[in-house]
Amino acid sequence: TPVARQLRGEALATSVRLHTRDGRDRVMSLTGAPIRDDTGAVVGAVAVYRDITEHRAVERRTLAALNALLEMAQAVVTVPQGTESAIPHLLHASPRSLNLADLIRRVLACDRVGLLAIDPHTHIPQPLAVAGLSEAETVAWWEEQSAQQTPIDTTTPEYRTLHAGDVVFIDYMQPPYRDLPNPYGIRDVLIAPMRVGDHLIGMMTLDYRGAPHAYTPDEVRLVRALSQLTALIVEHERLLREREVAETRTRALEAANARMDGFLHMVNHELKTPLTALRAYIDVAALRARRQATPADPTQQRVLVSLRQVLDQAKEQGQRMTRLLQDLLEASAINTDRLEMRMAPCDLAHLTRSAVRQQRLLWPERVITVHASLPQGAAMVQGDELRLSQVLINFLNNALKYAPPEQPIAVRVSTTRGRVRVAISDHGPGLTEAEQARIWGRFERGDQQQNGGGLGLGLYISQAIIAAHGGEVGVESVAEHGATFWFSLPQLPWTPPTESTTAAPADTDDA
Repeated sequence: TPVARQLRGEALATSVRLHTRDGRDRVMSLTGAPIRDDTGAVVGAVAVYRDITEHRAVERRTLAALNALLEMAQAVVTVPQGTESAIPHLLHASPRSLNLADLIRRVLACDRVGLLAIDPHTHIPQPLAVAGLSEAETVAWWEEQSAQQTPIDTTTPEYRTLHAGDVVFIDYMQPPYRDLPNPYGIRDVLIAPMRVGDHLIGMMTLDYRGAPHAYTPDEVRLVRALSQLTALIVEHERLLREREVAETRTRALEAANARMDGFLHMVNHELKTPLTALRAYIDVAALRARRQATPADPTQQRVLVSLRQVLDQAKEQGQRMTRLLQDLLEASAINTDRLEMRMAPCDLAHLTRSAVRQQRLLWPERVITVHASLPQGAAMVQGDELRLSQVLINFLNNALKYAPPEQPIAVRVSTTRGRVRVAISDHGPGLTEAEQARIWGRFERGDQQQNGGGLGLGLYISQAIIAAHGGEVGVESVAEHGATFWFSLPQLPWTPPTESTTAAPADTDDA
């Protein structure tokens, strides 16, 4: 026991779980040390207990909320898989909507969450999902909502409030609501609008069963951000379903893709609010960590370290989501011929060396060799430096991700027949002929890449950038024997150096 260990002369810094007489479990931080007399003999011990139960609970809730928020944000840029509901009675319910309702309930720590869509033509609410009910209650709720054929009255103050983007609070203990049927025992409910742009596309309801709950301003702001994020996810899924239906009709498919591309551009603006809420949530967690931490207490220091790790993970996942979103927006710009280029003469050998140096900093344990010793001006092309660097980094990232870490990556810049060619070779799993034919498509990945974290847009974007420069891309590979991805661009006119002309010094990065 801690006391026995202290009486043996041991200093302690640990945590213990205590069961109180009134039946509660409490987590305590224990700091203790022995008391010694003038001869050094242990004559007693002193122990300081601090109740950290609530702090641990806050840590768990913070981690759960961050993970749920990141899952919701990730859902905006991820194509859903599967179409069947987890509940047999609700085969017409979307698995994503069911999961979404549960995620919202976790973030807000409430008892029940319901999601309703609003038909844009009839204004009739349509059920999407509910979380927090038993299976029998869920089926009853679904049947009840599906049978609802009465349009929403758009003249009521409640509708106008929702349409303006604000929340509505309804107290079922007050008239006129207390006289209405209340089979679920709701005491009060908060209704948040699901809006895309200026359009109200649905509602999110949440309650705490029969327990009263006073919503703080911070909670209301978080609810608004969640409802906005939910609206984007629901609209995204609707557009995806619409696009699938239109696949058999070319013109309809083009129209759906155009709407999807427009939607993705709007997402870039609409995601700012929920992502701001996510950053605020991380800041709140960090503030709590600073307030709770006691530098002299080793146990509290360990708690602080664990919270910082949670926040670092949240930041990393947020950055990953931003990269995925950027890929989607660029793919959309390519599909609608809106990819911007700022063309100017640039040295492709210099750009290649810069891209390699950047990747060496990010992958310090990997070996990347460069062969780019060319006469001055031989690698000049007309191009957009930022876009060409993007292609180089895409190719290098692919090689680094899928090649064995002990094998080097070889980069070569050469000139032939009026073109400048960059080739990046690896010793990875390689590609079959079938994979080589399809990996340049939108949302396409090789079989070895299916478990990767990307969306299959890197090569699609790279090919479009090179095509806009009047260049060519390609891959040379044999399965299980590595791959070489290359691109070439038209070489700008240049004069080869004469014997009296001083040649460009060899690049120190060259191998």
